Amino acid sequence: MAPIDLQQAFAALDDRDASLVDLEAHCCEPGRSPQMAELGGTLTATRAALQRFAAVDDPSGLLSSLAEAGARVRHLHVGCCDPARLPMYIEIIEGLDTVRLSVERATGTGD
Repeated sequence: MAPIDLQQAFAALDDRDASLVDLEAHCCEPGRSPQMAELGGTLTATRAALQRFAAVDDPSGLLSSLAEAGARVRHLHVGCCDPARLPMYIEIIEGLDTVRLSVERATGTGD
């Protein structure tokens, strides 16, 4: 089996980690911190699933982890009181989409 090039997907996750740190630093609601920490854990799990996928070409855990991360971001966004943070949420979602598209290209799936 040829190695799968997922450099763009890993870079997108690196950028999303930075986006989450920025988002948390600008959040004025301390009660959201645990939810952002859960999202951070989900992004870490997504990275581990991406590493497994790169090693053994099995996207199943990765796709469910991406879906969970997306749901957590959307949940945080819906409860956000500051429209100025909308671009930060969009950056995270776009990064998750980059990972998904990279996996689809690697597996030959998708539209």
